[in-house]
Amino acid sequence: MANRSHRPLAGILLVTLCMLLSPGAPAQDKWFQVEVIVFERLDDALSAESWPADPGRPPVDESIELVAAGETPGEETATFAYRLLDRSRLNLRDSYGGLRYSNAFRPLLHYAWRQPGLRQNHARWVHLYVPPDGEGGFAAAAPRVDGTLRVYLSRYLHVDADLLYRRRGVETPFRLQTSRRMRSGELHYLDHPLFGVLILIKPV
Repeated sequence: MANRSHRPLAGILLVTLCMLLSPGAPAQDKWFQVEVIVFERLDDALSAESWPADPGRPPVDESIELVAAGETPGEETATFAYRLLDRSRLNLRDSYGGLRYSNAFRPLLHYAWRQPGLRQNHARWVHLYVPPDGEGGFAAAAPRVDGTLRVYLSRYLHVDADLLYRRRGVETPFRLQTSRRMRSGELHYLDHPLFGVLILIKPV
């Protein structure tokens, strides 16, 4: 009788295990810290290429907002996932400082957060945003950076980036759309003639 009483429980555990190991299930047993720096180039590369007048917009409406310290998280960020980390937990502070004091580059954004290693169809787009800086021209009415970034896990780590950048005094925005396979613990660089992105993903 004792063995029979445990059979329903064993069946439930077996079904649960199969669900967790199925191809469509999130791989939430792995967590990563994602750190991103977006920076602009200060050299004049506008005349080197032709740029589309309307490059389109990233899927910002499909993204979630990172939760800043002291803010109340929404339903989608109820755990410690997708919360902005404080400066003491950042690994790229030296890189940010080098860009800040460089004559060739200027950092615009430096964020870090933690998230589960989800498969592509479960991973969330994260909203990256830099507000207008108040200077004249088109840049005064529009954010300097507005776009999305998604980190997901299949056999390898992958990053999808879709960012819109606005240069001071220039009405035409510039768009970076790219997908890249990543290695955890390595610094990666996403390149554009006018701006760039540094990404570091480390397992937690």
